[in-house]
Amino acid sequence: MSKLTSIIAALALSTSPALADSFSGGICLAPTEFHIGEVGSNQIALTATPTVSTTVYAVNESIGGLMTLSNAARVSAAAGSSGTSGLIQSVMMATKTNQPGGSYDVMFFDANPSGSTCTDNNPFILAAADIGKVIGVSHLADATAGNPTNVWQDLTMRTMPYALNSSTTIYACAITRVATPTYTSTSDVTFKFQVVRE
Repeated sequence: MSKLTSIIAALALSTSPALADSFSGGICLAPTEFHIGEVGSNQIALTATPTVSTTVYAVNESIGGLMTLSNAARVSAAAGSSGTSGLIQSVMMATKTNQPGGSYDVMFFDANPSGSTCTDNNPFILAAADIGKVIGVSHLADATAGNPTNVWQDLTMRTMPYALNSSTTIYACAITRVATPTYTSTSDVTFKFQVVRE
C-alpha cells in the first residue's frame, strides 16, 4: 500500500470502517475509541458538597450520607474494557467552620452499597453483602486550620485502583472516627477527590 493510500485509508476509517476496507485490501481493524491529541490517562477532580446536619455528630456516624461521584471512568462498558478503570490519588475534606482535631474515614465503593447504612448523622453500617464493592478507605487525620475554616487530608494515602462494570460512577461515605463535629450550616462540608482515569 502506498503512503498516500495509507493516509486515505486512515481518514476513511474515522468515518466508515467499510470504506476503509476498500483502500486497505479488505483488512481493517476498527478502533473502539478515537483519541485525537490524547496520550495515556487523564486526571480530574471529583467534588461533592453533601447536605449535613447542624446537630452534633457522634463517633462512627456518616457525614452527609452516600456521595455519588460521576465521571470516575471515561466510558461505561464491561469491566476490563478500555476506559473503565482508574485510580483514586488523593482525598481532601474542608469545612467552612472551625472543627478542631479529630479524624475521619472515607470509604469508597465501585457500586452502590445498597445493603449498607450510610445516612447522614446516623451510625455507619457496612453490610456483609457490600464488602466486595469496597475499593478502599482513606484516613483523614491531618487537620490544618484556616481560621475559621479547616482542611483535612490523608498524608499516608496510597493510590486505590478501581475497575467499573457498565458504569462511570463510584460512591463514597465519610465517617466520623475520633471526632464529634457540629456544623453551622447544611453546606459546611466539601470533599475533593483527585482521580486518574484510564
